[in-house]
Amino acid sequence: MKNKIQRPKFEVFNNGFVEIYRIENVAKKGFEPVEKPVLHQKYPFNYQTIGVKRAYEAAQAQCKLEELIKIPLDRAVSTQHIAAIDGIRYEIKLVQHKQETLPGTTWLSLVRLEADYGRL
Repeated sequence: MKNKIQRPKFEVFNNGFVEIYRIENVAKKGFEPVEKPVLHQKYPFNYQTIGVKRAYEAAQAQCKLEELIKIPLDRAVSTQHIAAIDGIRYEIKLVQHKQETLPGTTWLSLVRLEADYGRL
């Protein structure tokens, strides 16, 4: 049997744009800290289906995943960031980078964020 050369799957990001924010202390030096979201980057994204295994593992960790999205590969995105889609804010619970696609992708597991950081 011959080994088949697998071609990378071509990814599309056609569901809209997600804004990724980092939380920074914007208070003046010596004053009480004031956390505010600062735009890190805006990415096109595509929704993914939350699989049974991923949903079950999240439930075991007392976490209800709301969305699973993929964006173009960016290793700078972390769980220290928050995401916003159509004005709805999400905590990034899990970041996974996949190289076997073209272009590479970063998958973000999202949970709706209840904390109020003011208007994004």
